[in-house]
Order: sequence, then structure tokens, then C-alpha cells
Amino acid sequence: TTVAHIESWVEELEDESGEAIDLVIADSLDDARTGDNSLTTFEAMKLVYTAFRDNGRRRNRWGWTASQATREGLAARGGELRLDLGHVSESVHKIHLPDFVLTGALSDDNSEVRTFIAKNRNGPTGIVNLDWDAATTRFSNRHE
Repeated sequence: TTVAHIESWVEELEDESGEAIDLVIADSLDDARTGDNSLTTFEAMKLVYTAFRDNGRRRNRWGWTASQATREGLAARGGELRLDLGHVSESVHKIHLPDFVLTGALSDDNSEVRTFIAKNRNGPTGIVNLDWDAATTRFSNRHE
């Protein structure tokens, strides 16, 4: 899949529904392609993430996506776990291009999500701890 395919699909949905879509969530742009197999992963990710961001800006819509952490980040379980900008795998473009970067990791007992607002061009950054109820798949404010 390419970003152009995603945008084409969104346009079809808008045409069919007659409604503007204001949020596109792409499960993982890490798997998106550019169509140019001669590019390195680093170069390709820059083009993919730039195209996704630019499509959102052009259409006045939000674009959200997920990315994997580095092996170092995935291995850092327990204690004061915080996945930060240095734990994003494969390409720094994933963190340089967005206006907002949020990371999250489950506590060892899977009861708490440690969320870190790692980048926010329009506001504060910091840690937000949330409770996680796996039975209902819901987040709630952590009450200390």
C-alpha cells in the first residue's frame, strides 16, 4: 500500500458518504511503500511520512499512525518505563515530521499504560499515566 492508495480510498469513502473525513488512522505506515524500490528504508520512510502529513494538511484532516519501537525500547520493561523519541525504529523522519508524538507502554502487570507526550509543537510534553482495563479495552485516568 502507498499513501496515494490510502488517499484514493479516503476520497472514495467521502464521495460515497457525501461527508468529509477529518481523521485518517493508518495502522502502521512502516509497511507503506513509495513505489521506488531503489530507496533505502530511511529514504522511503521520509517520503511516506511526508506524503501522509502533506495529504492531511492539504485536506485539512488529522492523520494518525503507529510505529514500532526499537529493540532497546521493547526490552526496557518495568521500572520507570518511558518510550521516548530515541526509541522509534528505522527512521528519524517519523519523529521530525509530525506535530505531535505520543508513546505508550503497558506496565509489567498490564494494568497501567505509561503514556509519554514526547513531542507537541502546540503544547506541553510529559507523562500521563492511565489505567487500562483489558476486559473492556478501556483507558481511564489513573487515580494515585
